[in-house]
Amino acid sequence: MWHDSTRELDAVIDMVIRHYDVSPLGVYSPSRMQTLSRVRFVAMYCCALATEASLEEIAHALKRKDHTTVAHGIRQVEARCMKSESFRRDVSMLLERCRTAARLARELAA
Repeated sequence: MWHDSTRELDAVIDMVIRHYDVSPLGVYSPSRMQTLSRVRFVAMYCCALATEASLEEIAHALKRKDHTTVAHGIRQVEARCMKSESFRRDVSMLLERCRTAARLARELAA
């Protein structure tokens, strides 16, 4: 069954953008600036764990080339969580907020 997760993805991405207080234009841009890349990777991670979207759908929502970019971003966040307890706590708290945002977006769409 096909699942339209556009609203959920938008809600999660918006939550991450607001959490890190960055410009949406920067997150969606092709910029490789480290700050923007990290936020983009966290957005990919949260989208993957807070929604039922495929990696391809997440890539499309973030204007990335393909699913391999998303897989790489998820691995980067997981690796950083292993190295930094404060980053892990921050991402964990943000992920819970993203799950709530995705659930609310899903309920509003129903």
